Amino acid sequence: MTSLSSKYSIDVLAIAAHRDDIEQTCGGTLLKISQRGQRTGILDLTKGEMGTRGTAEDRAREAEAADRVLGVTWRRALDIPDSRVENTWENRLKVAHVIRETRPRVLILPYWKGRHPDHYTASILGYEACFLAGLAKLDPQAALSTQQSPFSQNAGTQLPLDSRQTGGATALPPHRPFKIIYATLYYDIRPTFVVDITEQFEARLVMAEVIESPSILFRGMAGSLIPIVTAHGGHLLARNNPKGASGHEYSSPHRQVQRTI
Repeated sequence: MTSLSSKYSIDVLAIAAHRDDIEQTCGGTLLKISQRGQRTGILDLTKGEMGTRGTAEDRAREAEAADRVLGVTWRRALDIPDSRVENTWENRLKVAHVIRETRPRVLILPYWKGRHPDHYTASILGYEACFLAGLAKLDPQAALSTQQSPFSQNAGTQLPLDSRQTGGATALPPHRPFKIIYATLYYDIRPTFVVDITEQFEARLVMAEVIESPSILFRGMAGSLIPIVTAHGGHLLARNNPKGASGHEYSSPHRQVQRTI
């Protein structure tokens, strides 16, 4: 599930730091989207090798099983080191290349505040990569071979010739998502909207069972979705209180801000 036909693009791409982050924060949303016939994708920035429980290989197997539940069209893990997700020129180029390859209309990012540095850094990294992905004169794949930012120590100099679009389109033309939204389940903040995932609830529990390596307890505000996933597949997913402020029995919280790229 790593290649994508040039004839298609992804409707919604979700980016997160680790395998299992997407499943936990917006898995219900992606499942609902795929059940409506739209194409979804997941980009994991790391392979999760620093997780307390399980190995990178365990995370890969769990991600593959979760993909079948979610019905995702495309998924890939980058080679950024776990616990060292940094908003560098090289990492922005890697993500920008994926954005051009998948061409999503909507991008889901983690919220830009949180306990884990990888999570909130992934948010800023993803947002700034969208900007680079839309630059017509930049070829991210070619620029990766130089790994040199024209916006830092070499400001005032030109990009090497092989990192610019030279006289015509490349195989991956510029692209920016039409909309960016944020998955807020890792941070205690009131969402600006929620997605009703009541009909996806049973599948959401199945997905929790296949992700055995992490052990997570979310403390949410009253009325929000509060999942508890234990180390060996046990789980409890609390209902909104009652039916939540949203009026839905189960929902996935998101935040939209007025930003332009």
